[in-house]
Amino acid sequence: MSFPQTVRFRSYALAFAVALAPAIMQVSCEGNTTLTRLEVEVDGLDRIVCFAPSSRSYQFSTRADDAILTVEAAQPGATTVYQWLVDGSVVDAGLIGSGGGTLGLSIPDGTSILRINVTATEGNLDRYTVDVTKLDTPEWAAPQVLATWPRVITNQGPRIGVDDAGNAVAVWSQRNGLLSSIYAVRFTAGTWGAPELLETNDTGNALTPAIAVAPNGDALVVWSQDTLTSNDEIHASQLVSGVWSGPELISALAGFDPQVALAPNGQGVAVWQERVGAAKDIRASRLDSGNWGTAELLQEDFAESPQIAIADNGDAVAVWERRLGIGNTDAYVDRLVSGVWAGPELLEFTSGTSTDLQIGLTPNGDGVAIWEQSNGILGSKRLVSGTWLFPGGQLAAGTATARFPRISVSENGDAVAVWDEGLSLYANRLLGSTGGWEGPSLLVNAAGSSNAGDLSVGVDAQGDAVATYTVIECPNLATMYVTQMTSGEWSVPERLGTGGGGEVAVDPNGNAVAVWFGLTDTEYSLQVSHRSPTP
Repeated sequence: MSFPQTVRFRSYALAFAVALAPAIMQVSCEGNTTLTRLEVEVDGLDRIVCFAPSSRSYQFSTRADDAILTVEAAQPGATTVYQWLVDGSVVDAGLIGSGGGTLGLSIPDGTSILRINVTATEGNLDRYTVDVTKLDTPEWAAPQVLATWPRVITNQGPRIGVDDAGNAVAVWSQRNGLLSSIYAVRFTAGTWGAPELLETNDTGNALTPAIAVAPNGDALVVWSQDTLTSNDEIHASQLVSGVWSGPELISALAGFDPQVALAPNGQGVAVWQERVGAAKDIRASRLDSGNWGTAELLQEDFAESPQIAIADNGDAVAVWERRLGIGNTDAYVDRLVSGVWAGPELLEFTSGTSTDLQIGLTPNGDGVAIWEQSNGILGSKRLVSGTWLFPGGQLAAGTATARFPRISVSENGDAVAVWDEGLSLYANRLLGSTGGWEGPSLLVNAAGSSNAGDLSVGVDAQGDAVATYTVIECPNLATMYVTQMTSGEWSVPERLGTGGGGEVAVDPNGNAVAVWFGLTDTEYSLQVSHRSPTP
């Protein structure tokens, strides 16, 4: 059986800086200045939610039964009270104190509202509302820190893949001293191992790692190796029966931004961009019987950003974008069938641009491609028995410019897409049985945050999904979030940990593993978490 494709490529930058206390509440501050502090402590952690001059928004999702609320009013004589509301009815209320104070609260089950009423001495009333959800979705393990290193600019990844048993492999580029190196770490039988250095080439930086994991746990990693000359080489390492091979040279030409896919039969495909003067070509190489073949040219002249997906028999589909003039970029595709590339085919032509292509395949080679178009919408096509078709239904919500799409395809042909639209994040599901998009669902309204992105999504064999993303919630605060779709319904997002730039992988049974970068004043860290589905 093939594993579901999990995709998070070419994410847009989130310049998260100094990590502070995590904020996970949905708060409406309404721009007033009656409060100088609103803070909630849950599970022993201070959650700085809102300072009165701002009107930021956060989400409060927890499994805790109790919280400690601290309120400070701008006027010492202001009266502050709280109310818990469930289905519009007050179930608990009390005085916080004149000018504020601290007290313990019990969190109601399900969905509720915590309302803070502040009455100034002159009688004006202001309300702060906090939407609260007590989660009953499968629980994620507490974040683990697997590696730390000094805070520098050049760090890339992390990327992660998972096998059919929920075991995972994560890779990343880590700056040590003057150079960056490629590391990997394995998650086996519920336990993380120690990070392993995959290459020791100190002639230049090792960057842009990508990984694919087969159903039996074997893995394939590719990266770009800087040789301090005009060419960056493409290197690879194979994990077979738990042992990593030494780095292998795939291409000595000027290659960068490689991607990789691995089939259950051990066949693999790598694709990458190659610099040719001012232009870029797309090249690919096949892994067969443990050996890499000669790199093949798929598209020349101003082609870039390739992605790759593979079927169980080793057939593959590559997609990329090609610039044909100022403001005109088209979507291209090529299919590998029985070891032979068919040749580039125009997937979509628009009068503007088609960029950021993504592709996912089922075990039998059917699939879905998705991309961003310059008119602010998303484009998509289905591959059915070798023929590209337009799916039915509406994909994007159409509220703002849609961008940065990501897609994952399950074994039964269901697909889940996630994307950014304005300052909100959306998802949509394509049912393999009907071939049409169900309609966009709002995952999170991040209008109160300064940025949200780094989307990733994975789908299990039943078509249920897990999506992760990063939100810059306050100055110098980035947080990694996760939301889960079961039977078409998305859960309230849950905080995984401080940091961002991460990725999630999901196995056919619904086991999920997430990885991301943490950040403090002085260091980066690799952080991980996992969950098992509800029995």
